[in-house]
Amino acid sequence: MSAMSKRTCTKCRITKPVEQIRKKTSDSGGRESRCKKCVSRIQYDPHQTHRSCKSCKQSKLMTEFHLDKKALGGHKSHCKVCTNAKTRKNVNPYRSETPAMKLVMRCRKYGITVERYWQAYHIQLGHCGICGEIGGKDGLGIDHDHASQQFRGLLCVKCNLLLGYANDNIEVLFNAIKYLTTRKSS
Repeated sequence: MSAMSKRTCTKCRITKPVEQIRKKTSDSGGRESRCKKCVSRIQYDPHQTHRSCKSCKQSKLMTEFHLDKKALGGHKSHCKVCTNAKTRKNVNPYRSETPAMKLVMRCRKYGITVERYWQAYHIQLGHCGICGEIGGKDGLGIDHDHASQQFRGLLCVKCNLLLGYANDNIEVLFNAIKYLTTRKSS
């Protein structure tokens, strides 16, 4: 038997012939990660009211577990409290929710300094470079040329999306202007 026709069950960790690995129901030809024997041991019981969390080992009501269509039994194996604690632990420590840190991260992403951002902000008097609106709660967005990656100025969210959806194509934007001027409502 070749190595291609064997798979290791993720539950019992035994390498078995592919025929002993359960077939996926979602598509033809694919296989699940567990063998048929392990899957048959874990049967879904619709009347099950409690389950033991794999993290904290406490027996809890099924409502204390997130729903998961892919998991056997229809619920995750870790309770909501443990899942949420693990998620909070894995959050990027540099991703701060303070506006100052958000600005630092945005400036880094587009290759400008915070000082350059504030210089452009003061030149534009805190207004969007296209529509003239004052920046919202997160300030103004950093606009850059997608081809050269060069910083162009500061825009409000709507105007930045406008340029993005038009793919910075001047002809598309001129066509939009022509469309709006020829179809004015009276």
